[in-house]
Amino acid sequence: MYTQPPPNDPRNRQPKPTYTWQGLILTSALVTIAPLLLLWTLSEPLLAGAALVSAAGAVTVGRRAYRLTRCFYECGGFTVGLPGAAEVTVRRRPCDGAC
Repeated sequence: MYTQPPPNDPRNRQPKPTYTWQGLILTSALVTIAPLLLLWTLSEPLLAGAALVSAAGAVTVGRRAYRLTRCFYECGGFTVGLPGAAEVTVRRRPCDGAC
């Protein structure tokens, strides 16, 4: 029968956080930049909206390109369905033993 370890068991304790200079610098930079970014957003709302949409688009395109590349290397190809009955298939060229 399995029993629970006692409540003061060292395996249940969370490790103490380790602080590094990089983490401290990053935290300080974020604390400094956040109010400035908020002020810029309030003063230039259209430009801030365009920057947000651009950043979201770049993240989406990057993720899809990564998935497509991974699929190409793992599966050897992929097929893209176009409107209608057309499809485009991209695959690696077959390689004979002389490669």
